[in-house]
Amino acid sequence: VAATALPAVFYVLSLETIGLLTLHYEPVGVAVFAVGTLYVVDEQFVAVPQFWRNQLVDSLDEKIVLIDDEGRVRDYNRRAVEAFPELADGEDQPLDAVVPRLAEALGDDDVLTTGGREHDAGPRYLQVVSTPLTRTGAVVGRAVVCTDVTRVERQRRQLERQSDQLDDFADAITHELRNALAVARGHFDVIAADRPPADTESARTSVDAVRDAHRRIDRIVTDLARLAAREQTVESVEECSLDAVVEAASADIGADDVEIQVERDATVVASRPVLTELFTNVVQFAEFEDAERVTVETGRSEIVITVDGQQVPENRIEALFAYGEAVPSAETGTVFPTIRAIGSSHGWTVEVDPRYRDGIQVDIGDVRIGEHGLSA
Repeated sequence: VAATALPAVFYVLSLETIGLLTLHYEPVGVAVFAVGTLYVVDEQFVAVPQFWRNQLVDSLDEKIVLIDDEGRVRDYNRRAVEAFPELADGEDQPLDAVVPRLAEALGDDDVLTTGGREHDAGPRYLQVVSTPLTRTGAVVGRAVVCTDVTRVERQRRQLERQSDQLDDFADAITHELRNALAVARGHFDVIAADRPPADTESARTSVDAVRDAHRRIDRIVTDLARLAAREQTVESVEECSLDAVVEAASADIGADDVEIQVERDATVVASRPVLTELFTNVVQFAEFEDAERVTVETGRSEIVITVDGQQVPENRIEALFAYGEAVPSAETGTVFPTIRAIGSSHGWTVEVDPRYRDGIQVDIGDVRIGEHGLSA
C-alpha cells in the first residue's frame, strides 16, 4: 500500500524540486510509478539515489529498463538482467543493439518469449509496455516494463492446441461417417433397384424408411460439425445490416412458404457468415414446424425473434437447448443448441421467453449495435 502512495508524494515534490522529473503517469502498474519517481535529470539521463533504487525498484517482479530519448540503455533493475543478461554490458548502448528482441517488442502487440529459469522447464513469456518519461513537456526517455505473463500465456496456448485437436477430431469423425454413409447408401440403392416388381407394400415402406434414416444421419453429422465449430469465439466481426443478413439466410434455405419480416433494420456487430447461419437455423426451424411467419425486431442491445405456431411448455424450454432432446420435434434437435452456440461465440445471451403464447420468442441479449445505430 505504501508503495502505491509514493507516486503522489513524489509528483508533488517534483513541482518544487529542481531536477526531479515531472511525469505523466499511465496505468501500467506500480513499476512505472516507482521508476518515474526515483530518477532525476541534470544535463543527462542519470539514475540516483541508490538506497531507494535498491529498496523499491529492485524489489519489483517486473523487469525494468530505462532508455533515453535516443534509445540508449541508461539503467535497469536486477530482474531485467536475469531475463536479459546482455544488459549487464550494455549501458549507454542502443537497446536495439544490446537486446534486439526487446527493442522489437516495443512496437509489437505479441508477447516476448525468453528462456526459462533453471528450475522451470520451457520458455517464459513477457508482456512489454513502454511509457514515456517527460520533463516540462519534453520526452527525455522511456521506461520499458516487462511483466511475466507465463502462466496465462501457457494456458492460452494449451487451450489453442486443444481447440485445434478438437477441430481435427471433428473433421475426422465427419469424414469417416460420411464415407460410411455413402458406401451404405450406394449398396442399398443397388439392392433397392434390383428388387422384384411384385414387392409388397411393406417392403417398399422399409426401403423408404432406410433412405430417410440415411438422410437424417447425414443431416445430424452436418449439424454436429457446425455446432462444434460455433462453440468457438469469433475473432473477426463487422457491422452487418440485419435486413441483408436475414434476406441472405432466407435465400439460402429457399423458404417460399415462410414470411420473414424485419420490423426495423439495424447494424449489428458480428461475424457476417456466422450471423447468417444463426438466421438460417431460425428459418429451418420455422419450416420444420410449418410456421407461416418469422418476425425480427431489434432494440438497443437485443434482437427479438418470434416464430408463430405451437408454444413450447415452460418446463421444456431448457430442453430446447440440449442436443439429443426431441423438443419440439426430432427434426429440430440441433437448431437451438446451434443458435445458442452462435450467440455465445459473440458474447450474447440466448433465451426463450416462456411468457410468449403465440409460438416461440427467442431473446438474444448483449448485442452490440453498430455506430449507425437503428435505422428510422
